[in-house]
Amino acid sequence: MRILKINLSMLIASLAVTMVAACGGGGGPLSAPIANPPNPPPQVAWNITGSLQTARYGHTTTLLADGRALVVGGSYLTENSQTIYLANVELYDPATKVWTPAGTLTNARIGHTATLLPSGKVLVAGGRGQTGDATSIELYDPAANAWTVGGGLITPRFDHTATLLSNGKVLVAGGYRGGASYPDWAGVELYDPAINAWKAGGTLLAARAQHTATLLPNGRVLLIAGARQTPAAPAVELYDPIANTSTAAATPTLELNLGSATLLSSGSVLYVTGSQSTSDASRTFATAALYDPVTNSWTHAGTLSTWHDGHTATRLGNGTVLVVGGGANSVRQGNTATDIVELYDPTTNSWSVTKALVQGPRLLHTSTLLSNGSVLVVGGTSSALSLGPLAPPSAAAALYTN
Repeated sequence: MRILKINLSMLIASLAVTMVAACGGGGGPLSAPIANPPNPPPQVAWNITGSLQTARYGHTTTLLADGRALVVGGSYLTENSQTIYLANVELYDPATKVWTPAGTLTNARIGHTATLLPSGKVLVAGGRGQTGDATSIELYDPAANAWTVGGGLITPRFDHTATLLSNGKVLVAGGYRGGASYPDWAGVELYDPAINAWKAGGTLLAARAQHTATLLPNGRVLLIAGARQTPAAPAVELYDPIANTSTAAATPTLELNLGSATLLSSGSVLYVTGSQSTSDASRTFATAALYDPVTNSWTHAGTLSTWHDGHTATRLGNGTVLVVGGGANSVRQGNTATDIVELYDPTTNSWSVTKALVQGPRLLHTSTLLSNGSVLVVGGTSSALSLGPLAPPSAAAALYTN
């Protein structure tokens, strides 16, 4: 092995000359200070971050108070296309990038919601399992890494929404029930963690499922679209949790089919359409709109490069919104997932395509903003055909950093 020998006296002399020059010594003219070069712009990157112990889609991912991510339920397909509902739960630790088991639900479920409570526990409500609708709720305690069963919903439901209100209660709205093909439930329920009980909270103006629900700065909840039993019913409504009443809100002039709603730092809500709801092949543009709660009005928010049916939308720390994957809509041919990732910049009200999702296309996945600013993308599937079964789910997890 070759050993590099350094002459210590020459090194000291060289450092002395450098220090004198930097201080303007040596009798020569003062040299201009050297400005530090600007920091290079952050590099967008996708990285694989371990693998789930069980492949899944239609699950939930919840960021815990300690920075870990809790993945609950979902489903997968067997080789003979039988759907298996999952009861197992997994934890992702961003510090170690390792997945570990986190117990088992009493009831396997998909189409449920998972809400982080002020106590640090996670409330899992509703959903549909192998034997029908899940009637009970389950609570996860991260400190004990254990599950307990709580008081059941007044009305079992799946594909509903659950919203944590400013008073610490959880608002559950809409959804399907009893295996119905169309939403038949406009009922609202409120969960009080202090007494571990539910009470009725009125009804929505429209029975809806697979909709979005966004808590606004004024305390009201904005519910947008989804599948509705009565198309003539208001597409958008505002629920007041104090009065337990709902009122119609303005409707944007864009597709309101299986999209996403993201609260921006300005207080406005960005709605990104999911897919075409008609067979009109001329409707080829995937658009977005902004809702202003102050004026109860919508404005155009640009056009995306492709449809993103079954996508995720995450507000990043810098205020931009990251839309990941989803289905590239093909009229009446189902959905083929895409790996296209797009960013919305609220300062310019425009979209740009960023680096594609690692490990290929996916939809029915989850995206969760971690405490370190990265986005964790978990599971999903590569296609959802309307005339056939879902493609096998993915066990992959990826991290987006910028």
